[in-house]
Amino acid sequence: MDVDDHPNLKSAIQQAKDNDLIPIISNQAFELWYLLHFIEYSSAYIHRNDIYKKLDAIMSKNYDKGDKSIFELINTKGDEKKGNYACKKA
Repeated sequence: MDVDDHPNLKSAIQQAKDNDLIPIISNQAFELWYLLHFIEYSSAYIHRNDIYKKLDAIMSKNYDKGDKSIFELINTKGDEKKGNYACKKA
């Protein structure tokens, strides 16, 4: 379940359970994976707006979901092994 600011998350979870479904909640933002290539972050939750702010600072410009240069930045300034390891730990 993608839950970006889901207005009725609790009732949606209950509705899934009532219908014999197991609700699986995704992280608010795929960009967390990007961020983990640059910094260690161990909190269980970070709002996507905070992720965007951190990416803005790392990229020295405003993060844009459609900006393909993030991959180049990960390859040149980030650490792919660190990012993938951090995701496995989470």
